[in-house]
Amino acid sequence: MEDNGPYFEVDPAILQRGQDVYWSGAVADLVRFKPGHWEATVIGGRTYTVSVVIEAGRVVDSSCDCPYTGGPTCKHEVALYLAIAEDLKREAYAEKSGRPQKLLRQPSFSEQVAAVLERVDKADLAQFILEMGREDRQWQQAFQIAFAHHLGTGREMWENLIRTVMRRTQGAKLYLDHAACAHLAEELSDLLLQYREHTDYATLKAVIAEEITEASKSAEDFEGHLEALQAELPYR
Repeated sequence: MEDNGPYFEVDPAILQRGQDVYWSGAVADLVRFKPGHWEATVIGGRTYTVSVVIEAGRVVDSSCDCPYTGGPTCKHEVALYLAIAEDLKREAYAEKSGRPQKLLRQPSFSEQVAAVLERVDKADLAQFILEMGREDRQWQQAFQIAFAHHLGTGREMWENLIRTVMRRTQGAKLYLDHAACAHLAEELSDLLLQYREHTDYATLKAVIAEEITEASKSAEDFEGHLEALQAELPYR
């Protein structure tokens, strides 16, 4: 971090995911509503509200309304910290140069997407999706997860969806390590929120329970992230 950015400690895996979220342009509407108090919306499985309080250069309070329970800090909070650091760095540079100026707000990623969709040709968009899917396996899986409800119906659809999520989380390993268990629990919680109003939501919960049971046989779920999610399923 820069010297004029907020200081914080976070799990390296969450830091990496937070950096990915930040660089994807998902932090929108960053507001400092009083000294040291910041808030923004971060676009993930849905739009999350994230806030942070910084005193003497340190993060003293932070919150996000996402379902992550794997630790004190989620990837959306990390993305906000990075956005604040960049904002403070630009502000300090403007003051140091003697040319303080109001920084123009850049369009958020969601605004950029909306603008493109108003103008892009459908065939060009389809070609872009196909090329991205061929070049980037993770991107392909993310696309399949986001639009699973258009790719099939019933139990088979949910099974394919959950297994895609698990493969993406597991990566090249043949099992789920500690960090992957926390990440998987977060991803599945996001899916439950995304499909809560689906007419076949009960089947989705049943498939998640079955897949967690199977994955747990070889998972390093030392802190019980998957176990906790499975216990919550009847009440979700």
